[in-house]
Amino acid sequence: MRASLFAVLLMLIAVPAAAQADTQSGPDATLAQTHSAPENTQVGQKITLTVTIDHPVDTQVVPPESFDQGRWEIVNSSSVETPAESRIKTVWTLDYAVFRPGTTTLQPLEFLVMAPGDDANATPLKTEPVDVKVLTTWPDDTEPAFSEPQPAGSIWVDDYTLAYVGGGLAGVALLALGVWGWRRRREDAIEIYVPPPPPHEVALTKLGALAGSDLMERGQFMIYYVRLSEAVREYLGKIYGFPGTELTTYEIEQRLEGVKFPRGVAAEDIVSLLQHCDFVKFGGVEPTISQSTDALRRAFSIVELTKPKPFYPPKEDSTSTGSVAVDTAADDEKQAVEASPWAPKEEE
Repeated sequence: MRASLFAVLLMLIAVPAAAQADTQSGPDATLAQTHSAPENTQVGQKITLTVTIDHPVDTQVVPPESFDQGRWEIVNSSSVETPAESRIKTVWTLDYAVFRPGTTTLQPLEFLVMAPGDDANATPLKTEPVDVKVLTTWPDDTEPAFSEPQPAGSIWVDDYTLAYVGGGLAGVALLALGVWGWRRRREDAIEIYVPPPPPHEVALTKLGALAGSDLMERGQFMIYYVRLSEAVREYLGKIYGFPGTELTTYEIEQRLEGVKFPRGVAAEDIVSLLQHCDFVKFGGVEPTISQSTDALRRAFSIVELTKPKPFYPPKEDSTSTGSVAVDTAADDEKQAVEASPWAPKEEE
């Protein structure tokens, strides 16, 4: 009887031990990270994240399926293993670039440490988030320069009407007119409001500054296309009501669906220009000077054709027998676009 009780106790103790063996944790590993970014990081500059993982010699490190994340575009990635007696140090060097200005965060990346073929007992290791503020590449001296608002001033309306009355009423009339004019003075200053410049003037000023730069001659096509894309995106966002510099080209294409464009431009033309800029910024395409000049001309044409048109009063046709109103707004608009040095040229 005692022997049976002893055997039952041994079985009860063995079962939790076996369960504990089945749920054992993965390999013992640690992760450390550092990152470096230029001071006042600008669009397109390299941001390096270094991840060091210390793990047993009989294990391997499995990186994430993709290092790209949101605005963070991976430019280069490499890993180096340094073995020791019983452990290995695996160092991952990740070079990123961000091509849109603003504050952005690289979310944690998950690495797995496990024995070969043993996915069930892998040890997950995550990096810490990385916050970076990316500045625009537009220098201060190329920003549109507009005159400062004028200070508020006082506007006085002095209305002295001299009425000559014959004879003895002359003095009384002058006194009455002086009192009347004094009462009409405006003692309160009228504040002058200077409205901000319209979006098309800002866009044309930026594109004009880009046309006068020597970025193409110096081979700075990345900065050239980043500034070109920013000017067009900012303009489209202001006139059609969306954050143009924050959206992708595909998202802008969806926002432009259903927009009725004027004659000479279509949503496909705008999307084609933005995609061309993306190929250079993200795809590593090396454009020619001719292609870059043509892209700038297309940007000028989009702004010129979509900017608000002035109101033209109807003109009367003097050649007809009656008074007939003739709308010449379309002809004047065509002449204004053709007068632009960056208007699209017709093929011969």
